[in-house]
Amino acid sequence: MSRFVATFAAVSIAAAGCSDDPPPESESAFVFEPGPAFAAPAISLRGVEVTSDRVVLEVVGHGLGSLYGVAWRLSYAPNILALHEMTPAPAWTAAAAREGAPGLLVAGISGTGAFPGADVDGDALVTLRFDLARSSPTSIEFVVDRSMAEAADGTAIPDMTWVGGALVVR
Repeated sequence: MSRFVATFAAVSIAAAGCSDDPPPESESAFVFEPGPAFAAPAISLRGVEVTSDRVVLEVVGHGLGSLYGVAWRLSYAPNILALHEMTPAPAWTAAAAREGAPGLLVAGISGTGAFPGADVDGDALVTLRFDLARSSPTSIEFVVDRSMAEAADGTAIPDMTWVGGALVVR
């Protein structure tokens, strides 16, 4: 009897998958697409969530030893995105963010005092939450000449790569 039940179940499952109906058309999705591949040391954007009214991104460090702080500017279309809030990872005791002008985020994180620096590789430094005015493709890019990372010894980390991304329809 149990063999019959198992055979009946297998045939029923197989039959349920057979149909003359065409497959449903795939729905397009609005997503964050990261920028091109890069070499460390680097700061990049990583997509966390895109909904009809919100975009959540992480600013991520790669190959950064003894990182004391990072300051950056991020440009985006102000008619599509507006900063809602920035939340630093627990290691960073000082953080600030504001829109310096529409579509230009000015932000930074840092340790304070005798902070020995943090070794960062693939770790989120902050989470950025944006209000999404409309689902329209747009780039989100670091302003490289106005961004920097500093080591715990007070020197700028050389040869930094800054990698943004874009909101796209897939």
